Amino acid sequence: MSPVSTPTLGKQAREALQRVRKEIRAAEEQFEKRVKELREEEAKIQAVLDTLTGRAPASGAATQAASTRTRRRRTSARRTTAKSNGASSRAASSSKTSQSKAPASTGGGVPAAERHKKMIELLSKSELTREELAEALGVSKVRVGQLMEDLVKEKKVVSRQDPRAARPRKLWRAAGTKETVKA
Repeated sequence: MSPVSTPTLGKQAREALQRVRKEIRAAEEQFEKRVKELREEEAKIQAVLDTLTGRAPASGAATQAASTRTRRRRTSARRTTAKSNGASSRAASSSKTSQSKAPASTGGGVPAAERHKKMIELLSKSELTREELAEALGVSKVRVGQLMEDLVKEKKVVSRQDPRAARPRKLWRAAGTKETVKA
C-alpha cells in the first residue's frame, strides 16, 4: 500500500463535509415544507371547529400564536417535570401529606362543598347526564363522578338509566324530585 498524502485527505474531508451539509439542507427544506403543510391542515381543522362551536374563526396569525403558546407550555412542563425528580419531589410529596388534612377542594380553588351545592341546584331543576354536569360546572367527567360519589353516599342524588340513550347511560336528579326526561 502506498501512503496517502495529507492534501488528498484534506480534499476528501472537505468534499465529504460539503455532501453532508448539502444533505442537511435538503432534510431541513423537507422538514420545513412538511411543517408548513401541517400548519395549513391545522388551520383548516381549527376553522371547522370554530364553525361547529360558533366561535369566530381564528386568523392564521392567531392560530400560529396559539400553537406557539402550546409548544412553550409543553416545553416548560417538561422542564418542570425534569426538575421535580429527586429531592424536590420528595419535598413535594411530604407537603402533599400535610395538605391532605385541609378541607376537600377541586381544581381552580373551588371547595367541593360549593360544587356539591351547585350540582344539587342543577339536578333539582332537571335530570342531567355526567357529561352535561361536567360542562355546566366546568370540570371533567371524572371529577363529576368523584363529586357524585359523595352525594350518592349522602343520598342527596339518585340515578336511573337514560331512556334516550342507545347505550347504557345514567341520568342524575336530586333526591325527592320527579323524572323530567321522557323516552
